Amino acid sequence: TSKKTCAKAVDRNRLRRRLRAAALEILPLHATYDMDYMLVGRVGGLKLPFDALKKEIIWCLKKLDLTKENTL
Repeated sequence: TSKKTCAKAVDRNRLRRRLRAAALEILPLHATYDMDYMLVGRVGGLKLPFDALKKEIIWCLKKLDLTKENTL
C-alpha cells in the first residue's frame, strides 16, 4: 500500500493489517511453500468484508495456479 492507495496513514495501516491477517489464515492452508507471495493493497480492500477478502486471495491463488494439490 502506498500514498496513492490511501491518503491517510490510518487507512493504509488498516489495509495492511487486514491483508496480513487474511494472508496468515489463507496462505498456510492453500498456497505452495516454494513460492514467495506479494499482496498489493487497493482502496476497495478497506470496504470489502473480511470473508470476501479471503475469498479473493483464494481466487487469485487458483487463477495463478499456485494452490496446493487437493486443497481446493
